[in-house]
Amino acid sequence: MDIRSFRPIIYSSHVDEAVAPPFDTISRHQKESLLRTPYNITHVTTLSRGNFRDAPKIMRRWMNEGILKKLDRECMIILEQEFHSMGEKLVRIGLISLVSIEDGWEQIKPHENTFRWAVDERKELMKESGCQLEPIFLAVASNSFENLLRRMIQESHPDLEFEEPLGVITRPFSYTTQIRLKKFNQLSEMMMPLLPMVITGFRLLRSYCRKKGLEERKSGPLYLPTPPLYTTGD
Repeated sequence: MDIRSFRPIIYSSHVDEAVAPPFDTISRHQKESLLRTPYNITHVTTLSRGNFRDAPKIMRRWMNEGILKKLDRECMIILEQEFHSMGEKLVRIGLISLVSIEDGWEQIKPHENTFRWAVDERKELMKESGCQLEPIFLAVASNSFENLLRRMIQESHPDLEFEEPLGVITRPFSYTTQIRLKKFNQLSEMMMPLLPMVITGFRLLRSYCRKKGLEERKSGPLYLPTPPLYTTGD
């Protein structure tokens, strides 16, 4: 598995008002609440299938209004998240980057079964929007991966800090200069032999593979857009 830098489209401000839980976990009440915020990502991710063509129009409008912007250089992003589970404070660290899909992608362990209609629906939205709107959350069992990421952010400050709807405190650290990006070469070498597990987004993974025809052909590598890659420890 190989990792690469990329040029993301990001929110320019008020990120805490823009984020939302995964589209398929949002209740009707949550959706109504999130849609009251004019620039929340749910305006795109929860479109009905007949309105998928509105996705690029919405995103272009947000970019014209300065709500969204595309970074002018490639980057990788280390993400630190703090949350509570069963009364215990937990901190996890991961990486947002492009991740290659080589032959044998089907060996990646899923967290759920997926319906064909649901995969095709996400593929259609991906095609219409031209974007990977939500992350594919992969996890690997590697303390070395975690330790290297933590060393990399020791002397850095996060770009921002915000709280997600479920109370998760999120801190992104972006790396854009060539000197800093070279540090990720060691990460890429470390990732090569590891087989990740999909924690969230297996439907999106299959949608992307189907969109690129990977299920029908045996050529690679292809690169998934912006999936967070987290460590679970050994």
